[in-house]
Amino acid sequence: MKVISVFFKIVIVLILAIICSGLFYVFTVFPNAKLEEILFHIQSPIGYFTYDQITSVIINLCIPLIIIVLIVCYIWNFFKSYRLALLCLSLGTTLLVGYATERLELYQYIEDSVTDNTFIESHYIDPKSVSITFPPQKRNLIFLVLESMELTFADKKTGGYFSHSRIPHLTEIATEGESFAGDDKYNGSIPLFGTTWTMGATFGFTAGLPLKIGLIGANSMTTQNHFFENVSTLGDILDKQGYRNFVLQGSDMTFAGTELYFREHGNIKSLDYKYCTKNGLIPHDYYVWWGFEDQKLFDIAKQQILLEVSRGEPFSFIIYTSDTHMEDGYLSDFCPKIFDDKYSNVINCSSMQIGNFISWLKKQPFYENTTVVIVGDHLTMDSDYCSNIERDYKRKTFFSILNSNTIRENNVKRNYSTFDLFPTILASLGVKIEGNKLGLGTNLYSQVPTLLERYDEDIVNSNLAQKSLFMEYLAQIPKSKMFNDEIDIKNYISQLSEKEYKTFLELFECKDYLSCLKVIGDLAINEDFAIVFSARNGIGPLSSSSLNSIKNIYKELHNLNLKVDFEKHSQASYLALINGASVIEKYNDSESVDLQSDIKGHHFHVVSAGRGNYAYINIDGMEYSINGYGINFVIYDLKRDKVIASNFIPTHGTRTQ
Repeated sequence: MKVISVFFKIVIVLILAIICSGLFYVFTVFPNAKLEEILFHIQSPIGYFTYDQITSVIINLCIPLIIIVLIVCYIWNFFKSYRLALLCLSLGTTLLVGYATERLELYQYIEDSVTDNTFIESHYIDPKSVSITFPPQKRNLIFLVLESMELTFADKKTGGYFSHSRIPHLTEIATEGESFAGDDKYNGSIPLFGTTWTMGATFGFTAGLPLKIGLIGANSMTTQNHFFENVSTLGDILDKQGYRNFVLQGSDMTFAGTELYFREHGNIKSLDYKYCTKNGLIPHDYYVWWGFEDQKLFDIAKQQILLEVSRGEPFSFIIYTSDTHMEDGYLSDFCPKIFDDKYSNVINCSSMQIGNFISWLKKQPFYENTTVVIVGDHLTMDSDYCSNIERDYKRKTFFSILNSNTIRENNVKRNYSTFDLFPTILASLGVKIEGNKLGLGTNLYSQVPTLLERYDEDIVNSNLAQKSLFMEYLAQIPKSKMFNDEIDIKNYISQLSEKEYKTFLELFECKDYLSCLKVIGDLAINEDFAIVFSARNGIGPLSSSSLNSIKNIYKELHNLNLKVDFEKHSQASYLALINGASVIEKYNDSESVDLQSDIKGHHFHVVSAGRGNYAYINIDGMEYSINGYGINFVIYDLKRDKVIASNFIPTHGTRTQ
C-alpha cells in the first residue's frame, strides 16, 4: 500500500508540474497570441522538427518541468513533508491557471463559443448580390502573400519599430505603390479575429470573412467535402471572367484545406511541393524547411508566369513565401548576415528576394498590364522577436499594391483590416463594385468607411469571436458522429448484442496497443464495422534500435490481413480500409496517398502523407483522425452510424529535419 501511495503522490506532482510547465511554454512561445491562435497551433501538424524548434521545446517546456519537479522534491525531502511540497506546487499552479484564465480570456472564449451573434450576417455583402464589372481589357494579377511579414519590421522613420529596417527592399517597393497611408509614407493591414494565421488570412482577403470552423478545428478543412461551398470568393469571381488561376507554395497544400479551398473556389491550380517534385520542377527527393525554400519558389514562379503569359489569356498567380515562418525562419546560404540574430537576417533576406522578383517583373513586357499585390498574411508568431515592443505600438501586416488600374477618391489615411483587401484587390484591376463592399470588406479606393472606421477594433473582434449561426450555415460542417457524453455511450451500448458489448468493453479497457489491435481484429471480420488506418510521418521507426519494440505491432497488423512490409516501407505514406473480407491498402515511399470509397451508404475519404506530415480520416464529410505521429486509426460502426474509437499507434519517435 505504501508503494501505491507514493506512486499516486508522484503522479499528482507530475500532473501539476506539467500544467505549470505547459502554461509557461504557452506564455513564452505565444506571448501575444489569443486562445484561438494557440488552439490552432496545438491542433496543427508542424512538419519536420527543426533544430530551433526542438531547442525551444527543451528550453521552454522540458527544462521548466524538470526545475519544478526538482524544487518540489527538495521541499518534500528537506522539510520531510509531502503536504507542504504539494501545497506550494498547488498554490503555484492555481496562480498560473488564474493568470492564464485572465490572460487568455478563457471565460470570454467560452461565452463567445456559445453565444449567437448576428454581427457578421448583418454586415456581410454577398458578392453574388451586387454588380461587379470588369474593364474591357482584363489585367493580370500577381499576388504575393508573405509569411509573417509586418510593417513593424521597418525602421522608425518609416512607421516601423526598429532602429534599422529589416525590410528596406519592401519599403522601397511600397514607396511607389499604394498602401492607403494618406500623408504618411506607409500603412498596413490589421488582422482581426479569424484571420491571424495563414489559412484564416487567406480566407479573409479572398472571401472577406473570418475563418470560423470551431466545430472541427481551425486546421481540419482538408478532408471536408467542401470548403464554404456557397461563399463567393476572389477566385470564383476571376474564374467566371475567364482568368486562368494558379497558386504556388513551397509546402504541401493539402494541409489546412488550402488545396481544397483554391480548387473549389476559382478552379485554381495548386503548384505545391508535391506538384513540383512530381513534375520535375525540383528534385524528387529534395526537402528543406516546409518543402522547398523561397529561393526555389521565385525561380519556379518566373518559369510558370512566363508560361502563362505565352498563352495570351488573363491570369492570376498567387505566391506564398515561407522562409519567415516561426521559429526563427529558414536562412539560405546566400543571405547576407548583417544583423546579430538569425530571424532579422531571414526577414531581411526575404525582403531582398521579393525586391529582386519585383525588379524582374518590371522588366517584363507583360508588366504594363499586370497589377501586383503584396501582403503579409499575419503578424509574426515567432515567440520572442516582438516581445519587447510596447503595447501602445500598433503592429500591422505589410501591404502594398503596385501598378494599380484605379485611383483612390481621396488621400485620407485608411484604417483597414484583412477583410478590406478582398474588394480592394478587385478594384485595383479596374473592377467596378456596386456599393464598394464585398464580404465584410470595403474597397479602400472609395470613400466608404471600413468596419474599423465605423467601430472600435475591440468591438469588432468581440463580435467576430462570438458564435455565428450564419457562419455555421455558410460552412455547412456536418455533425460529428463521435460520442458526445455518457448518455450517448449508454444509448449506444443499449443497442449492442452481448458479444458486441463484450468486444466494446475490451476495446475501451485494453491497456496496450497489442491488446487493442487484437480487439480490432475481432471487429474487422464483422461487416458492420469499418476499420480505417492512416499514417502520419511514416509507419515505422527511424532507426533499427527501436524496431524490435514494435515488431509485434506489425505482426498484429498483418493479422488484420494487411500485406505491406512495414519495416521495408517505414517512412512511407500509408492507409488502409478494412470491412469484413474487403481490405484496401495504399502506400507510397515519397508521395501522399489518397483513397475515397463508399461502404453501405457511407463515404470514406482517407489521406496519408509522409513528407507532407499529416493523416486524415474523413467519414461522411467529417474529420475523425487525431493526426498523431504514427498509424492513426478510426473504428466506425456502419450499422449504428457511430465512431466508437479514434486513436493512433506511435510507431516511431520524433523526426528531425
